[in-house]
Amino acid sequence: MQINNIEKLFYDLKQQGFFNSASLSIKIKNTPQINIEYISEEVVNPLFPIMSISKTLTASILWRYYIKGYLKWSDPIIKFWPEFGRKGKDKTTIKQILSHTAGIPYHNTLNEKDYADWGRISEWIEDLEPEYKPGERIQYHSLTYGWVIGEIINRISGKSFEEVFDEEVAKPLNLRDTMFVIPDKKIKNILPLQAGENFEDLLLIEQISDIQKYKIILPAASALSTSKDICKFFSSLSLNNNSEEWLPKKFISSLCLSHAEGIDIFGKYHRIGLGIMLPTGINNKYGAPRNNKTIGHGGMGIATAWKDIDNEISVAFLTTTIQPEKLKDEIHSQFFKNIRSCIS
Repeated sequence: MQINNIEKLFYDLKQQGFFNSASLSIKIKNTPQINIEYISEEVVNPLFPIMSISKTLTASILWRYYIKGYLKWSDPIIKFWPEFGRKGKDKTTIKQILSHTAGIPYHNTLNEKDYADWGRISEWIEDLEPEYKPGERIQYHSLTYGWVIGEIINRISGKSFEEVFDEEVAKPLNLRDTMFVIPDKKIKNILPLQAGENFEDLLLIEQISDIQKYKIILPAASALSTSKDICKFFSSLSLNNNSEEWLPKKFISSLCLSHAEGIDIFGKYHRIGLGIMLPTGINNKYGAPRNNKTIGHGGMGIATAWKDIDNEISVAFLTTTIQPEKLKDEIHSQFFKNIRSCIS
C-alpha cells in the first residue's frame, strides 16, 4: 500500500479548501491500514456528525432482527405497527422503506418543534397519505426513513431506539464513539459543521446544531461518530471473518443485491439495497470499478463510507464542511479511485 500517496491525496483536498476538519480510516481484511486526521478546531477526541450514514447503522438493527427471525423483508409494516396502515399505507413493506420506495418521502408538514416528540412523530406518520403508490418509484426518504424504521424497532423490541442500537450494533462491534444522542460530558467533543464556498443553506447548519444541542434522535441523520468506528462497522461486513459472526456470510452476500433501481424525480439514478446504496455507473461516489461488489452510504455533503466486498477494503471519510451533494460525490469519486489505485 502506498501510504504516503494516500496521505498526499488527503492533504491535497485540504489545500484545495474542500474541508476544514476531516478524518480518513482504511482497513484491509479487517486490519487497520490508514488513520489520518486533520482537526482545525481545538477539540479533544473529536466526534463528527455523519448525517445519512446514520441510515445504514439504523438499517443494521433490522438486519439483525431478520437474522433472528423477527421479521421478513416482505412483511407489511402494519404487522408490527397496525396504525401505520391508514390512508393507503396498509400494504407498504419493510423492504420498501429500506429501499426508499415507501411513497412517504417528505417531512415538510411536520413542525420542527415536534422532532423531539416521538409519539407526535408516529401519529403524524400514521396520518400521512402516500405521494405515490408504495413500490412504484424511488424517492429518497431523508427523515421519514429513520422514523418509520425506528418505530418498527420499538414495536418489536419494546425498548427505546438508543437502547436497541447499543445492544444490537454498538456493543457487539465495540463502537465506543458512535451514538445517536450525545451525553452531556461529550457535547464539547462535537465538531461544528461549516458551509463550503458553494453551500448556501446556513439555516440548515443551525438546525443540525439544535438537534445535537437538544438531544433529538433522528435515526436517519443524527448519529455522531469517528472514521475509525464507521470503518470498523463496514469492515464487520466481511466474508472472511473467522471470529464470531455479527452477521452470517450468506446475509452479507445478499447486501450486494439491488432491491430498487431507477431514476428519481430529480433525474438521479439509484441502485438501492436494504439500507445500503450500491454503485451507479463508472463515476460512482465510491470510485468502484465496473461489476465490483461495493456497498456503502453517503452523508449530506460531508461524508462517505463504503466496503469493497470483493477485496475486503473498508473506507470511511468524514469531514465537517458541507458541500453541494453533486460536488461532494464528484470529489469523493475521484478521491476513492485514487485510493484504490494506491492499494492495488
